[in-house]
Amino acid sequence: RLMEVNRELRMAVLNKGGRQGIRPGMRFAVLRSDKVVAEIEAVDVREKIAGAVIVRAESGMFPETGDRLTEIAGLTR
Repeated sequence: RLMEVNRELRMAVLNKGGRQGIRPGMRFAVLRSDKVVAEIEAVDVREKIAGAVIVRAESGMFPETGDRLTEIAGLTR
C-alpha cells in the first residue's frame, strides 16, 4: 500500500522495501477499488520502505494514501 503521497514532487512512499523483494526500477500499478489510477516506479529502496516516482496518472485521478499496489510484470528497468 501507499503510506504517503506528495503531489507536488510526484512521489510516493510504499509500505514495503528490499526485505520484501522491492528493487529500484520495479513498476507498479496503483489500484483503488480495483481500478488503476496510476503507475509508479521504485527509485529509492530501503529495508522496510521504498520511495517511488509517479510515472503516469489516469485522467482526473491521482494516487492517495492507502491505495493498493500490484507489480507490473516485465517492466523492471
